[in-house]
Amino acid sequence: MKTREDWTLSLRMLWAHPLESLLLVLGLAIAIGATTSGLAMVEKARVDGDALLQLPEYREIVVSSRESSDQMTTPVVLTQDETVTLSIDDLEAAQLSPDIEFAYLAERTRLRFNTSDINFAPPDAPPETSDTNSNPNSAAADVSTENAAFNERPPLEFATVEGPQPQLDEVSGYSVTTDYFPAMNLTIADGSLFTEADLLQGNKVVVLGAELAKTLFADGENLNRQLASFTNIYTIIGTLQPTGTTLDAMVFMPSRLAQDNTGALAFRGPGGGNNTTLHFAVNDASKLNAAAEQLSSWFDTTYGVGNTATSVPRSAVEQAIDRKEKTALMTLILALAGLLIANVNVSNILYSRAIRRRKQVGILMALGASRRHIFNLFLGESGVVVSLGALAGMAIAFGFSVLLMQSGTDGALPVYAIVLGMLAAAGIALLFTLVPAVYAARIPPAVAIRVE
Repeated sequence: MKTREDWTLSLRMLWAHPLESLLLVLGLAIAIGATTSGLAMVEKARVDGDALLQLPEYREIVVSSRESSDQMTTPVVLTQDETVTLSIDDLEAAQLSPDIEFAYLAERTRLRFNTSDINFAPPDAPPETSDTNSNPNSAAADVSTENAAFNERPPLEFATVEGPQPQLDEVSGYSVTTDYFPAMNLTIADGSLFTEADLLQGNKVVVLGAELAKTLFADGENLNRQLASFTNIYTIIGTLQPTGTTLDAMVFMPSRLAQDNTGALAFRGPGGGNNTTLHFAVNDASKLNAAAEQLSSWFDTTYGVGNTATSVPRSAVEQAIDRKEKTALMTLILALAGLLIANVNVSNILYSRAIRRRKQVGILMALGASRRHIFNLFLGESGVVVSLGALAGMAIAFGFSVLLMQSGTDGALPVYAIVLGMLAAAGIALLFTLVPAVYAARIPPAVAIRVE
């Protein structure tokens, strides 16, 4: 028998029971689709986790001061103040460990531009209090005096600049010191980064991320242009190379903490607020915990046990990655259980078909068909079922991947993982279909012909 004839007979055998064959394909499609998605989710969790841990911010050690006595878990030992103010001088603690490569300040900030859409009305005056039983020398009289002084103060003069104006009302970013850029692997694309002199002199300069540089002005030009934000005017001195991260949409400016080592002028950018964190980056992530212990010991000795907190952001991320990988693995195990059940059902149905066709098998053998040809006939039938189920299952997996991407909570599943997962699931399904094919090939011709 020729191969073409084998396939023709296999398709005829399949088409003899169309509804049953359709249900077989549908069951396999769902099982293979779920298994393929599970395998792809496991691979995605692994790849995403590895990529996340490669980010430079997860080679950081963060030292922060306790903002109030309520946050302190250990009584103050070596300091009389309940609140510690960290200064830029504390970055010298980086010299304690040879594994610490960079030490810097990095606080979130925001620039709001002086555009016509912004209401620059001064804030409301503090409310007046009235007390008819109080005398003119009471506290209420003092409050009225303060309100009057508040209302009589001259309005703020907001800065203005000539030339092109930004398209955005405000942008977010970081107030940093110079070591931040090499620590985050940020390199200049055009212009220059700000220097230590800019930090110490309080120069109002900014550096733009790659994506922000494209969208801030309509013409895409940025260098040496000025930005007015409330009473300040900032000059753009550089733009960064793309990184493929959220930093591309950020603005970077000199940290104001560098202007005053006592911490008295510690600001989060133009908006104000105490800067209470220091950042230390190591050159090898495996040395993070050891370096963190050295820093913690130094700050406890300097400011008192419990007055500062030393944390390693990488630890929390590793725990989150581990939870995600375990969730994906559990999903895969459940999908494999469904695939096993589907394969057993398919094998049983094909086996029952082989039993019902024993007389047909005997006739084929009497006409000269070998056992190998009989095996190929039944394997071809099951192969068509598995192939159709695998293709439909891969379509289901791709559909699930698109839903993940559109949901915005996670990216699409890796294409190579979907393809490999489909092949693996289809291979497992094909193994189960060998049983009825082997059974049909072993039927003795004389016994097969005698079947009524």
